[in-house]
Amino acid sequence: IINGLNENKKLKSIGFEFSKIKDTAASYIKEMLINNKCLEELNLSNNLLLDSGFKLICEGLIKNEYLNVLGMRKNELTSQSIEYLNLILQLNDSLQYIYLCDNNIDNERIN
Repeated sequence: IINGLNENKKLKSIGFEFSKIKDTAASYIKEMLINNKCLEELNLSNNLLLDSGFKLICEGLIKNEYLNVLGMRKNELTSQSIEYLNLILQLNDSLQYIYLCDNNIDNERIN
């Protein structure tokens, strides 16, 4: 599916909730985010992504100008992901909503 999204020119939203996605798939998601020019919403909530996978996704977001919504609820993210998120917020102008609730993020890092 991810390979098909690289070339897709119509799909605006896709959800992979409860898909048991792990960090091994994050490199494919990164490439899709770099190549896809129409996807506006990506929901990866309720999966098994760690900080290292989120870092790869963020690397894809640096080069993405189209995604508006990223759902990352209930993964295995920690406060380390906030550092990657800070970089994205500085470099990506299109992202408007990021959902991170129900992860293991320490409140002190959010400041």
